[in-house]
Amino acid sequence: MVSKQSIPETKSFEITKSSDPLLRLINLIVDTFMLLIVCNLFVFIAGFIFGHYSIDLTTSFAIATLTYLSYYIILESIFGKTLGKIITKTKVVDEYGGLPSLPQVIARTFSRLIPFEPFSFARDDSRGWHDSIPGTYVILDK
Repeated sequence: MVSKQSIPETKSFEITKSSDPLLRLINLIVDTFMLLIVCNLFVFIAGFIFGHYSIDLTTSFAIATLTYLSYYIILESIFGKTLGKIITKTKVVDEYGGLPSLPQVIARTFSRLIPFEPFSFARDDSRGWHDSIPGTYVILDK
């Protein structure tokens, strides 16, 4: 189900709502899979560079954290979408329907780390905390 959201300056855009959690779930699955591939690639490269076949847990965690932050912040601030959103034909926008600002994308990325954040989609507006905190929306990209 898609609904219209009125925004300032008489602009409007369609936001994904209750029937579209499947699209959001697909985004999460695709992006998580992509992050796993990229993280493993970086860990492999780091192991090759440093001459080890395995990297310690601290280094692996640092690589995973930097990969996670870079993936979402770079792709959503420049393109408004990640690989998952490209596949589902959705994008992230600000309250005016435009590309979100860098601070919004950073807040969105860190908000995903809040414990129990996935359960925030159970609210009436079907927006997760990682959308409501920075004031962003995931919309269909026409």
